[in-house]
Amino acid sequence: MEDDRAVRLLFTKVLQAAGYHVIACENGSAGLESARKHLEKLDAIVTDAKMPGMGGQRLIARVRTLKPDLPAIVVSGSLIEGAADLKTVFLCKPVTPGTLTRELRRLLCDRM
Repeated sequence: MEDDRAVRLLFTKVLQAAGYHVIACENGSAGLESARKHLEKLDAIVTDAKMPGMGGQRLIARVRTLKPDLPAIVVSGSLIEGAADLKTVFLCKPVTPGTLTRELRRLLCDRM
């Protein structure tokens, strides 16, 4: 989930090039709806921290009520406040493609 179209397209291309299937959404509400629709196929969330309506951390909390162990990456251009846990990684923009894919792979491998 990313409200900035250019960043959303970049993250989508980077993750698809790394072999991931991506469901890109423009905000937290659309992301929550998509997560509900594709819950069984959902392996992780990559989200912007601040978006209109529903921010990334709130989105993650809501989706984790449906799928508690879901890994997540929260990306922000500013300092992120929130409780750290083993299922969530916080990254500061700008994020390199290598960092994004490496952290996602690590989170998914830690789940196994």
